Amino acid sequence: EDSVQARKTPFITIIAWVFIGLSAMILMAAIFQIVTIVFLSVGDMHNLMVTELKKTMKDSDMLGLALLTLRYAWVMVALVFLYAVTLLLTSIGLLKRREWARKTMIVLLVIAIFYELSDLAWQFYVMNSAMAPLMKEMPGFGSGIMAIVLAISAIMVLAFCALFVWVIIKLLSEKVRQEFATQSP
Repeated sequence: EDSVQARKTPFITIIAWVFIGLSAMILMAAIFQIVTIVFLSVGDMHNLMVTELKKTMKDSDMLGLALLTLRYAWVMVALVFLYAVTLLLTSIGLLKRREWARKTMIVLLVIAIFYELSDLAWQFYVMNSAMAPLMKEMPGFGSGIMAIVLAISAIMVLAFCALFVWVIIKLLSEKVRQEFATQSP
């Protein structure tokens, strides 16, 4: 038992605890979103929101997208909830040095990278469409704010993607693979 404990690297322990914390925060946010969606679908609230969206966005090319998002928000929230539960269980498996958890974490990080990059592209599209009226009214100010917001968002997304790639590379390293191979199932 002591020799097995001695072979446990701090890297895996730290990564496991970081992702346990992250998955707990994602789970709390998903539960809050589920409660919000349930509340908004009670009675006439959903119809009222659709009516208000149609009124306020009648001239916007984003109306269809807003209505589609409202209609299928529960799908995205359910996927986030499922991802968070999987991430939590995988993180606990990492802490116990389970090989299935190492492989699953790699897959989850690849999914996170694709999600982050596609979300960044989505932000650029939505921000450009949503900010177009403001940029017409205040050309310098509106475009300046949008550029700053998008630049900060891009830097954060790329930093997280780089971090995720680094963790994947570490999880694929021979040293880490050997650490997981020495643990009993």
